[in-house]
Amino acid sequence: MKRTKPPFIIWTLRRTGGTNLADHIGVKHHEPFNKDRVFGEVSTAWIETKDETGLQVGVKAALKGNPSIKHCVETVPEEVTRELVRQSVKKGYQHIFLIRRKPHGRVLSLQFAESFDIWGANHARRRSLGEVEAAVADQDLPINSMIRQEVGDREALRFAYEQILSLDVTPAIAVFEDIYDAFNAPLSIALFDRICGHVGAARPQSDEEVNKILFSGGQNTNDKYKLYRNYDEYLEKIAGIGEFALGGILPDVTIDRSSLPEDTVVEIFKPRQSWRSDLIKVEGLAFHSASTGLWQLTADGLNLSVIWNLPSPTFANKRGNKAANASRFEALDVTFENATKLKLSLSN
Repeated sequence: MKRTKPPFIIWTLRRTGGTNLADHIGVKHHEPFNKDRVFGEVSTAWIETKDETGLQVGVKAALKGNPSIKHCVETVPEEVTRELVRQSVKKGYQHIFLIRRKPHGRVLSLQFAESFDIWGANHARRRSLGEVEAAVADQDLPINSMIRQEVGDREALRFAYEQILSLDVTPAIAVFEDIYDAFNAPLSIALFDRICGHVGAARPQSDEEVNKILFSGGQNTNDKYKLYRNYDEYLEKIAGIGEFALGGILPDVTIDRSSLPEDTVVEIFKPRQSWRSDLIKVEGLAFHSASTGLWQLTADGLNLSVIWNLPSPTFANKRGNKAANASRFEALDVTFENATKLKLSLSN
């Protein structure tokens, strides 16, 4: 995919969908500071010598020519990440943080990949899945070490994020569960478009191509994970660490509904960090059974970009009204300042 300068770095963890995203927005080097990759000697030299000057020279050489990079923070020393942050910000790089919100999926996928050397669809096709299933069904997951790894990896990624923020940079944030979500395809595509715009990547002209990027990846091995003998115990225990999010304390959201008909149903969900560090995502339900008008969300009188008519099957079932099955909305670009200046209206 063609893109304009400046270059960018995707800061992420393994098994977060980073390879798929990187392949389609113009990344040149995937995890280049890993020991077995193109600039692996930078990490190796630091581990062996702790030479600050050598580290600075090595990272500078790696960034020569301004290549875009996918960087998995947990695979290299923290000092390499710190120096990469410093030099990339100085050179004017853009930054994307790609995370997985739910705690169980990533380290489970990583455990499976490391155990059976299956790192993608091509690897999966080369293995006898019958043999893999039998092996999985005979194994217990190392639950405690997996939880420790997830906690430690999150801390490493949060460290890089806070370093970036401390240098007055506004990074983008992409969440695996949001950007690769076929059920909410319009939302995923909107997030993808914003990420492309943030790093100067040209969006594919064909919606079909975008759909292929976002919704047809994966190695199709998720069903095998449930075969581990202690899978249910793993889910219960790792849920205790909670969901992962970047960003600080989010503001409360206040929406003026005074112009709506009295029988309008409006429910506003807890806000989440949105696709950029200075934005929040406002999500909720808005339904009026007798109206065919258009919904509008404004901030200080200005129209906001909102994705309307997202699926809401639970709400529709609760209401006993099929028309309520497209009542969910999300506004992705709400500033912290505007969180208390929102107004929801419905035209005639």
